[in-house]
Amino acid sequence: MLSLLLGACTPLGAWIYDAPRFAVAEIRPMQPERGRLRFEFVLTGCNLNDYDLMADSLALQLTLRGQPVGSATYALPIALPMRDSARVTVALDVADEHLRQYRDDDGREVPFAIHSVGTMRTPMGPKVIDAWHRGTVRVTSDSAARWTGVVQNACRPGQSVLPPAEGRGTPMPTVRGPEITPDMRRPTNQ
Repeated sequence: MLSLLLGACTPLGAWIYDAPRFAVAEIRPMQPERGRLRFEFVLTGCNLNDYDLMADSLALQLTLRGQPVGSATYALPIALPMRDSARVTVALDVADEHLRQYRDDDGREVPFAIHSVGTMRTPMGPKVIDAWHRGTVRVTSDSAARWTGVVQNACRPGQSVLPPAEGRGTPMPTVRGPEITPDMRRPTNQ
């Protein structure tokens, strides 16, 4: 009898949460400023859930050979629609002296890591996202940087692993989400 009462109080549609994935899609050089090299890190956020997600911000920290060399925060809301993706562009500055030591390194590649941290608002409450993106960078004598990233799992919205259920909606076709451009007035740098 007790199990019947407890079963009657259990919500019929329990929420299942699949943490969104953020992957580095592109790294673009920007015009240097006052002894600082500038780059745009374009990340693709992927939401495989059957509900929308929202992040208030996304913080990045760049390390070269394990040493922090720059950080920035995208301080605008990031919407990840249900079964869709969105691109976020974060501008990050690196002091020239941090890269100078690698210029004449016989063209060897230097390992880098980008640590991204944010908090997602979900129907179950706030959830922390914490991801690492790894690769290598080769710095040339003219201060150009050639970035190579580790291939990560592809974002495939609309390919939800959840079985169809009444009221859950139909899967959307795989599409590229809206481009979110950087707010150049709000980066925070080391």
